[in-house]
Amino acid sequence: MKRFVVASGMVLTLAACGGAQTQRLNIDPTAVAEEQYKQMAFAVEYQLKSQQRLERISYKILKANAEICGPRVIYRGGFNFSALSNFDKNIQPVLVDVMKLDANDRLTVFNIIKGSAADQAGLKNGDVITKIDGQLVGTGKRGRAAFDEYLEKVMTNGSGQPISLTVLRDGQAMDISFSGDLVCRSTISMAESDAVNAYTNGENVFVTRGMMRFVDNDDELAIVLGHEFGHNLMSHVEKTKNNAMGGYVIGGIVDALLGTGSVFANEGAKGAAQAYSVEFEQEADYVGMYMMARAGYDYDNAAYFWRKMGVNNTQSITFSGSHPTSAERFLGLEKIADEIEAKQQNGQVLVPNLKSK
Repeated sequence: MKRFVVASGMVLTLAACGGAQTQRLNIDPTAVAEEQYKQMAFAVEYQLKSQQRLERISYKILKANAEICGPRVIYRGGFNFSALSNFDKNIQPVLVDVMKLDANDRLTVFNIIKGSAADQAGLKNGDVITKIDGQLVGTGKRGRAAFDEYLEKVMTNGSGQPISLTVLRDGQAMDISFSGDLVCRSTISMAESDAVNAYTNGENVFVTRGMMRFVDNDDELAIVLGHEFGHNLMSHVEKTKNNAMGGYVIGGIVDALLGTGSVFANEGAKGAAQAYSVEFEQEADYVGMYMMARAGYDYDNAAYFWRKMGVNNTQSITFSGSHPTSAERFLGLEKIADEIEAKQQNGQVLVPNLKSK
């Protein structure tokens, strides 16, 4: 045992010889805590500004295309709200400073979208909501949930009828009323990933942090958002699921005949789900270009975005899997831009051309 202790000590002593050679800095723990707070505030500010940018551009696109979204529309006021207790306790002090959330856990307005119904009515970031249509609004998580439920019932999924909010601003109570804006049914969020990507589940669109850094301007972000909204408008996710189910059923029949378990069912579902993948991507490009053009974003140079994507992922230049190649998408967007420009010059309504039945 003694030999073991001696040997262990020698090993640790020799291992320690590989440590740092310069003197250790003496950093004040209080200064570390202050710097941690600052960095957390910077992170929250970045997150908030990114989400504001996403919502501002998406709201403009969704509102401008409500008339072509058919039944896939809802009413929105164009503002966000939350209570402090909806967030982790460690970050709450930062949120009071950066987002101006109420320290007493009352429902607070933040991120009002410019040009929205709420913005035009005079609602401001930092307003504390105390009543909706004369009814008291609770605090904390329950207060937010109840407010959200009422708002969804009356405005979002209703007829867009006016709501009246009583808010506190700098200690003064005031009433603000507004109706909802008719917009295409889609939501937008930023995904915590460094990958350059965006995707949708059929209604909720997600844009990665990597994509937010990749796009150079609002027009490029509008290309990305228009594409994902195009998927939603054309029900691509739903169609893919239905195709997969059909493939699973047909494959299941083969499995039953051959006694192969679920081999053919699984392969049938996988193959059917991918059957129209490239076509769906091309259609989303086509519809998305119209959606961004209708919202007033620059579509003339949209094709060049796919040259950037080709540089970012060289494999996409020549490899065609579930998506068209970046070369095909560049040429496709050029043709779509020519089609849109011709319609504008001829005074035609900007709506995508559908196949003749």
